[in-house]
Amino acid sequence: MGMSIIANKVPGVYASPCQDVKTAFDSRGINNSNVLTLGSMVTNNDNAKEIIETWLKTSFTNGWEDKQDVKDFLENSMKEIPKLINNHSHIPYSTQALSGDANNEASFVSIPGLDERCKWCLLRQERHVNTSDSNDDSIERLRAVVRFPKGSMEPPHHHTHGHDVFVIRGHKTVKNLTTGVDYELRPGGYLYTPATQIHQVFYHEDTEYWFGSDEGFDMMWDSDVKNIVFEEDQK
Repeated sequence: MGMSIIANKVPGVYASPCQDVKTAFDSRGINNSNVLTLGSMVTNNDNAKEIIETWLKTSFTNGWEDKQDVKDFLENSMKEIPKLINNHSHIPYSTQALSGDANNEASFVSIPGLDERCKWCLLRQERHVNTSDSNDDSIERLRAVVRFPKGSMEPPHHHTHGHDVFVIRGHKTVKNLTTGVDYELRPGGYLYTPATQIHQVFYHEDTEYWFGSDEGFDMMWDSDVKNIVFEEDQK
């Protein structure tokens, strides 16, 4: 159940926990789920195989072929549900937006050493000592949820340790200057950037994402930040 709740925070994801074959059939035939979650505490290996096979073989509206009114209702619901969310949602950002009003510009601050075009907002941060993989108590795991406003940019930089990014809302481009590869990240997008690889980030929309690093976090600039070319300057 917990994994489904987390997955359903991502727009376009319809996750459903299934404990038996009937639930798997209904989650596809009625709910049109596109992500299946299973719980090891309540599902054994044999039962899990049946659940997965049923879920994969069942198509949307399966089992309602003889009831056209029900089938029409289900198909129309796929168009109407997104409209309801857009028209009636009072939270423009995900439920992880812990800083209050998501549109409050005062919550954004400039990254030290940069101008107004490189703002960010730290929504939530947790640190704890990593004792499982190292005897060095100075090594910490870092987990954070951060937000950058549209038009913001991170100049070329690198980190001592690799880090993970999972986008919750918005749209960002990560330009890896070491490999020459660009990554377009939208809701549900994931990227791991290895240690020391130089990268630059552009934010095309107000963007909120989860960030994780298992061995602490630092940031070293790889250019003169005063002479950085911003996205709008390139147009």
